[in-house]
Amino acid sequence: VKRTFEGGQMPLHRRLPKFGFRSHKKNDFFVINLYQISGMNLNEISKKDLVKHKLISKESLKVKLLGSGSIEKPLNVSVDAFSVSAEEKKEKSTDCDSALIPLL
Repeated sequence: VKRTFEGGQMPLHRRLPKFGFRSHKKNDFFVINLYQISGMNLNEISKKDLVKHKLISKESLKVKLLGSGSIEKPLNVSVDAFSVSAEEKKEKSTDCDSALIPLL
């Protein structure tokens, strides 16, 4: 008798779904760190600039800015979301009242 034989009932490998499940409501963000955009030498950074510098593949992606790195000069960054540490670094940077402007 085979090890997978279960009598007359439907075998387990046929009862389980064959494909995985992916939620359509999940918000996937493409993450970018501060050290990646600090070397761009621009005052205002948009999604077009991120595509031009090959940090993201297309403008339609949702972008989240993380706080790894530092801000040496005032930056205006248009992104969909940013982390708490990125917000703290914005507040600590000098002459940088509007360093991060989230695009809503």
